[in-house]
Amino acid sequence: MSSLSTMPLHQRIFYGLSLIITVGGLLYSLEWMVVDIGVRLGVWPREGEFDAYAFTETLSIWNDIGFYTAIIMGLAALILLIRRRALALPAYVLALLGGLTDWVALTGNPFFDGGLDALFLFPAQLINAIIMVFLVHWGVLTWTGSLQRGFGRIFSLLRR
Repeated sequence: MSSLSTMPLHQRIFYGLSLIITVGGLLYSLEWMVVDIGVRLGVWPREGEFDAYAFTETLSIWNDIGFYTAIIMGLAALILLIRRRALALPAYVLALLGGLTDWVALTGNPFFDGGLDALFLFPAQLINAIIMVFLVHWGVLTWTGSLQRGFGRIFSLLRR
């Protein structure tokens, strides 16, 4: 694995962009996690424009499964991305699928309008998954351990 300083500029830019998008999506989710846990513990303030208590009462088990999967796998993807491991890609895809599950389960929820954050976050995350494919292809993210041979063969076929 080469150091960042020896990588071509375009690879450094894509790697940095991937880190920024991954961190941004994770921070967005962690912000909502603080609200969710605060409401469930009964310590979140009741005053304000947004009724977090009413919103939380409308959430289904699918929201919780998707939301917390997105957070756990997003954190795993970030750690793997920092360590420049190709397993960041499948971890990130699982985080993306968890977030999509949560958003689909929010369809029709009177307390969730999607907003601009949803409009920008999903396309950015989709673009990030594509960027990670390129990072794996270029060898910026490398496969290690027992999965190296299987996944390495798939990507070596794509290089031809």
